[in-house]
Amino acid sequence: MKTLFESWRQYLTEEEKSLDSYENLIGYLNQNPEANQNRNIDSPKGSTKAFKGGTQLELPFDYGEWTDAVNPADNMGWDFVISPSSDSKSQNLKPVGIVKYVDGNGNDKVIIADNGAISEEDKKVISDFFNQLKDIFKDVEWF
Repeated sequence: MKTLFESWRQYLTEEEKSLDSYENLIGYLNQNPEANQNRNIDSPKGSTKAFKGGTQLELPFDYGEWTDAVNPADNMGWDFVISPSSDSKSQNLKPVGIVKYVDGNGNDKVIIADNGAISEEDKKVISDFFNQLKDIFKDVEWF
């Protein structure tokens, strides 16, 4: 009972959680499914976005961040990419891949898809997008 009380008190006082790796983020999301619902889509599908001050590119997917899971690489929410065919309002988006920066800065982008299932077509769309940015990002890693 004491452990439960301490966990509840920590939950009430801790607005955001700093997670130093994508593995820790995934573990946190798996253990705290409610945290996965705290998402903000900064750039919806069809909007443009530049990475590292580069060229603005049209996004073929929704892009955003978890509002209470902080990436210490930039002290902001961990970034995510929602697979193009997934519903951004889905309550069951799960990690299916990762895109890492070439320079290893840790500001990685986690790819999520409805029920943790991603089609080959969605993989191609996401890979093709990040392949345009080979000087910035490594090849997409699929789980």
